[in-house]
Amino acid sequence: MNPTHPSSSDNGKRKVALVLSGGGSKGAYSVGVVNALCDLGIHPDIVCGTSSGALSAAMVVAGEERKLLEIWEHLTTEQVYSRMWKMSFIASFFGNFTYPYFSSKPLLDLIRNSVNFDKVRTSSKKLIVSAFDLVTGRVFRFYNDSPHLDLCLLASASIPVIFPPVRVDDHVLVDGGVTDNVPFKTAIESGATQIYAAINSRREDFANKKIRNNLALTITLLEASQYAILLDDAHHLNRINSLYPRGELHPVEMILLQPSKSLELGTLEFSNSYKLKRAIELGYEDTLKLLSRNANESEQRAQSPSLKAGLASQST
Repeated sequence: MNPTHPSSSDNGKRKVALVLSGGGSKGAYSVGVVNALCDLGIHPDIVCGTSSGALSAAMVVAGEERKLLEIWEHLTTEQVYSRMWKMSFIASFFGNFTYPYFSSKPLLDLIRNSVNFDKVRTSSKKLIVSAFDLVTGRVFRFYNDSPHLDLCLLASASIPVIFPPVRVDDHVLVDGGVTDNVPFKTAIESGATQIYAAINSRREDFANKKIRNNLALTITLLEASQYAILLDDAHHLNRINSLYPRGELHPVEMILLQPSKSLELGTLEFSNSYKLKRAIELGYEDTLKLLSRNANESEQRAQSPSLKAGLASQST
């Protein structure tokens, strides 16, 4: 993950990116973050989303943050998935075929009924959605004008084994969170100079967690590995920023927006409206508190006598 040259960000112009991670029902936290940023007048130039963050990203690009909030406040399990035949799912672990645990058709219907694709295509905000392609073994990106964008959004949220892969042309796609749950690099490659990243989990979400069955174990291990990659990426970005002074290369400011306490939400727990609304509220409150604290610290630094003396010496 490297700092970018000013030429990749409109000759040094400040370019804001919003990165929305996955996490299934934990994506409710990101909805709170999105609406807090909107109320603060922070409107991103680039919106990157993966997994459950893909649908949110598309609606932010379309300028429909409030509609997104309404959807999540009234979301039900039946709008996200329906059960498949369990015996076929069990047999798929031994037979020569694959079979998902749930059908994602309700989620596709939700996407088609919620996203204004005309607004997405004509928006000045850049949309970048990630999915993993089983054919090429690489992360696949989709943009505002990509064909079959409804299927692309579905593919980005199609957790392997849980939901079926999605075929788009010659690609067989699954959840982008498998390898790119918080796409920092995508935002930086698009010229972002400042990144607001909504992270929907905390470390304690994976520690001492009660595992009910093998399916829960698979999801927990996937989320834990994604979280470890996220922390590693954030550490390397901060390390690189500290090594490069301002000049031909510029550092990328990153603001991590993460739950101040555990959401206590299972990945597929869309049936608990109380927990979903609480997660949304926490995302909103955490964002206001963090950005208010950052603003106060910046103001204090600006008023620092030592900083003023340094600026005065530079002007003489």
